[in-house]
Amino acid sequence: MVSVIVPIYNTSAFLRQCVDSVLAQGSRLFELILVDDGSTDSSPDICREYAARDSRVKVISKPNGGVSSALNVGIELAQGDWVMIVDSDDVLWQGALEALCQAAEVSGCSLVAPRYSRRPEDLGIGSHANRIWQAEQLIAACLLQRQGTDNSMAGKLVKRSLYRELRFCEGSRYEDLDMFYRIYAQAGTLCCVDTVCYYYRVNNSGFMLSGGRGHCDVLPVSERIVEWSRGRGAELERAAEDRLFAAACTALRAADGNDTTLCKHAWQYVKQYRRATLRNSLSRRKNRIAAALSYSGRRLFVAILRCLG
Repeated sequence: MVSVIVPIYNTSAFLRQCVDSVLAQGSRLFELILVDDGSTDSSPDICREYAARDSRVKVISKPNGGVSSALNVGIELAQGDWVMIVDSDDVLWQGALEALCQAAEVSGCSLVAPRYSRRPEDLGIGSHANRIWQAEQLIAACLLQRQGTDNSMAGKLVKRSLYRELRFCEGSRYEDLDMFYRIYAQAGTLCCVDTVCYYYRVNNSGFMLSGGRGHCDVLPVSERIVEWSRGRGAELERAAEDRLFAAACTALRAADGNDTTLCKHAWQYVKQYRRATLRNSLSRRKNRIAAALSYSGRRLFVAILRCLG
């Protein structure tokens, strides 16, 4: 059985479409765990409505504690052998569970990832072929933010046993970045399915498209990744350092100018890793440009970052 966990906070405009897409899955046995994280809109009413008419739906209501808190509650309550997280403003392809479960059975992998799209009309498109990755190879590619890779935990089919020692870091706004490398390493090998199974909605009110101090959370998360990477091979260490350079740029752009301690801390990482970033042919063009611009000095560099958004 698959436990599908949907963390919910004030997404009533999209919630029905999300829940309907899960309930439309085929013959695979699943439970749907809706975790309402203290919503103040009509989301709790929508959750109760679905639970009243479908025994597969379970609703948990809790005080607002953030998405990581909601996910941890869902994981604790999950009864399935497998867990899938679906964001409450996103949509699953109707054949998603079937495709991912089949891939898990054929590959023997304990973590299976779909293709994602930001266009709903792409759902179901793909060659239906599987690709097997070694965990550290895929972690490095994700840290380098290579095209076709991602660190999102949404939409992935994960053996519940992988979460036995792992939980999302509560209080951080970069919960996926903080989790993905740890759970990939637990899995050892991963299967990626070349079928668009997950529609990622671009929500203009969502955190990733908003500005603000919360984006500085990426810095301590990236520091932990660098620490974890030590001793795991030069390729992985370079990728982690490249991600920390990018995180430092994000923190400088998002930080309050009066937060001199944070700004100095982030700037030290920019100076420490900019030369390696410039020389790393695998680093994103965006990162290499930022590394070159950083030699203009901190004040001008931060001004440029904020102008570029």
